[in-house]
Amino acid sequence: MFKLSEKVMVNEVENQGVIIMATDNEEKIFFLNDTCIDILKSIEKDPKSLDDIVDYIVALYDVDKTTCESDLKLILDDLHSKALVELV
Repeated sequence: MFKLSEKVMVNEVENQGVIIMATDNEEKIFFLNDTCIDILKSIEKDPKSLDDIVDYIVALYDVDKTTCESDLKLILDDLHSKALVELV
């Protein structure tokens, strides 16, 4: 299961996806594409499994499930490495 890190806030500024991560020592700002913003919004309120996120993204975009799952694994690994998402 994946959830949005408690240190992260998702915003849109002038149609650009912006993620702000605040820690005790600093703030980091990330600019993400629409797909990444949709992924983060899907886990913003409640943790979701990979399958749940795949179903959500497949419903939004013209992509097959296999490709979506493969791409999502890479994206979620990257977001996790940046501490934007947490595993629960």
